[in-house]
Parts: sequence; structure tokens; C-alpha cells
Amino acid sequence: MDLLKCCFGCVTVIGCKSLVVRKAAFFPPSPAGYVLLDSPSGTLIQLIDSTGQAYDPTPMPWLATRLLTLSTARGSSIPCAYFQHAHAKAVILFCHGNSTDVGYMWNHMADLATQTCCSVFIFEYTGYGPRGGKASEAGLYADIRAAYRYLREEAKVPWSDIIVYGQSIGSALACDLASELPCLGVILHSPIASGLRIFAKKETKTPSYDIFRNVEKMPYIRCPIFIFHGLADQEVPIRHSEWLIRLVARHYPPWWVPDGGHNDIEFRFRDDYFKHLREFLQTLQLHKRQFDSPAALYEDLRPVSKTIPVGELPSAKVTLPLVYLENSS
Repeated sequence: MDLLKCCFGCVTVIGCKSLVVRKAAFFPPSPAGYVLLDSPSGTLIQLIDSTGQAYDPTPMPWLATRLLTLSTARGSSIPCAYFQHAHAKAVILFCHGNSTDVGYMWNHMADLATQTCCSVFIFEYTGYGPRGGKASEAGLYADIRAAYRYLREEAKVPWSDIIVYGQSIGSALACDLASELPCLGVILHSPIASGLRIFAKKETKTPSYDIFRNVEKMPYIRCPIFIFHGLADQEVPIRHSEWLIRLVARHYPPWWVPDGGHNDIEFRFRDDYFKHLREFLQTLQLHKRQFDSPAALYEDLRPVSKTIPVGELPSAKVTLPLVYLENSS
């Protein structure tokens, strides 16, 4: 770890940090899981499976799926898919993991919307998918802000109906957004504590050249956070979630998945996965009903300015009740 820090510090000093990060941290799938096709009615998506074969998604009458392209503050053009549930109670803003893209996540997003009775908005990362570009940490943060801005300004979704979901590297985007902008809740799926901590076995101070520094942003997230992680995760060990959960302001019981790996929880443990998500979403709705108005909820969940040192943050340690749903499928 010390040698790695030294090497990374050196490349930062000589100005090669962005190149090293791009090579070491981002792994867009090749080929991409979809292609975009122009038609008289607009841009269409053609899904590609892992064998390279094109296929059409199964239509679901309760889901209206919209494909759109957003421009980010850094000049990128990112494809997005909006799965609008006919009876949605909230919108899940989904930040996918590494080595995947919107196409490969398509069926899971439809399943997520169906099982949670929520709409789901998934956006592509700059440097991923058929549009390409150069991936960067700053670029990814701009990507999620473009998605959030679309939901708030174009789709007219209240912030109190937005739940941010970050998986693996996507946890960095979720934490960064929620530490600065209001949302109803955050879901962190196999999150990272920071980039360099992937190689650490004990808690250390964060060097200035570290990336994806979730440990520094977690205390500023004032909305409820649900963290779950596989105990057998070999890519991002469980200690990352253990480090992060100590910093959560509004505590919700975590889910440590026995035998769960890094990329299999939602598939191998599908029933439990959706059960835990539904319980958390129900808790968020009950939490929201405790307030007389959205304005009151906003004041309670307003992110704390990052100019305030973490050690001087006002105490807001709240334990949320675990809600069990009866007869949920």
C-alpha cells in the first residue's frame, strides 16, 4: 500500500494522474451492450448480449421506456434510459458498476422497476457505451448531475421522490451527488471507501491524490442510507462498507450477504435482494410522512456544507426502524 501511494503520488506530481486513473479505474465493456440507431421517429436502442448477438427486450405493459441523450457540463453526450412505472411511488437514479453499461443493465433495470414499483433512470458514463469519450472522475460526477438535473427540471420529479442507487464504482457518484444535493435516500451496493483503499487492509488517512473519496463525503449525506455488501467479495472487501457505515448520519440496518460476491448479489440472492430494497423504500416513505410538508423534510435532510470540517458536523445520528412488509412478492 505504501509503495502504491508513493507511485500514485509521483504520477500526480508529474501531471499524469488522469491518464493513470483512466487506465486503472475504468473498464468499459467491449463490445458495448448496445448500439444506437437513428430513425425517423428518433434514436432507437439495439441491445447486444454477451455473445455479441442483437436482441429485443421483452415489452412490459406497466413500463414505458424512454431513451434520451443528455449533455453534461463537461461537454459529453450521454445516452440514458428512463423506465417509467405506471404506479411509481419514487424514482431510482441508478449509477451502474464497472465493466458494464446501460445495455447490459437493461433487463435488470426493468426488473428493478417492476419489483420495487418505482421508476428507474439509468444514465451512461462518459467513456462507456457506443458514444465513447474519455472517462474521468470529474466526468462521472458531471454525468450524474446531468441526470439529476433532467429529473428535477425536465421530468419535474420532486427531490423528495428521488432515491440514488450506487453500485461499486457507482457508489462514488451517488455519494458525491447526495453530499451536495437533496434526495430522499441513498442505496450503496458493494460500495468503495475510496480508490486507494481498495488495496488497504486497515483504515488510513486519505492522501490528497486519492480518488472517489466516499469516506470524506459520507458524513455530509443527511438522508437515510442503506448499505449492503457480500461477505465473500474479493474485489471490494466488506471492510469498505464497514468503514463507511460508521460515518452514516441516519443509520439503517445494513445487509451483509453470506457468500455474496461483488457482482452476484442481485442474481444469486434475488428474492432477498428485492425484499431488502422494498423494506428500505417503505421505510423512506414512512419517514417522509412524518413531516408536514416537503419544505420541512428538506430542512431536515439538507446536505451540510463541505466547508465545515467533518469533526464539527452537527450530530444527527438517527436509527431508522426496519420495516417488514407482509405478503410482499
